[in-house]
Amino acid sequence: LFFRSSMHLLAYRILLSSLLVSLLLYPSFLGYAYQSIDCLIDPSRRHRTALFFRGAPDSIKPKRHPYGNQPLFHAKHSKTRRDIVIPSLASATTRTMSTTDTDQKESSHDQQQQQHDFVTPPIFYFGFGAMANPISRQRRSVVSRYEQPAVLPHYELLFVTGGIATISPRPQDSSKEVHGILMELT
Repeated sequence: LFFRSSMHLLAYRILLSSLLVSLLLYPSFLGYAYQSIDCLIDPSRRHRTALFFRGAPDSIKPKRHPYGNQPLFHAKHSKTRRDIVIPSLASATTRTMSTTDTDQKESSHDQQQQQHDFVTPPIFYFGFGAMANPISRQRRSVVSRYEQPAVLPHYELLFVTGGIATISPRPQDSSKEVHGILMELT
């Protein structure tokens, strides 16, 4: 590149270095370090490091909630080896209403019709390896409502090309298991 003066060269270097730093700090440019988060968006990725718990795998058997049709997911506690239940909390509901002067003058029936309900089902994430470390989760901006040590039975931890960890299902009679953290994401 041709620069008219050393000042242009200096400005160009500063711009490139600040761009490089911003790209390194932005999660989507960190490659496999954020691959486990990307799996929440696209669970069909070949080398995945997380399980998408909306479609729970066969080894984590869904059980119906006693008061409705919300599924509960079972996992094994990694210390006591007792079965634990990770409850799917009641669906988070937020309500929004307009509060302008004209809306306040309308009848309460009209205000109830303007009310909108947004229901989001909980998303469960099974993190292992670096994602079991709370400092790594904090650096990657993973915020959870609930965390529980868990074991994923009949799965095996594998390392593919480049040292990227992934998990792979095994037959039901195998004794393989993957230890990690089960989290409900916000």
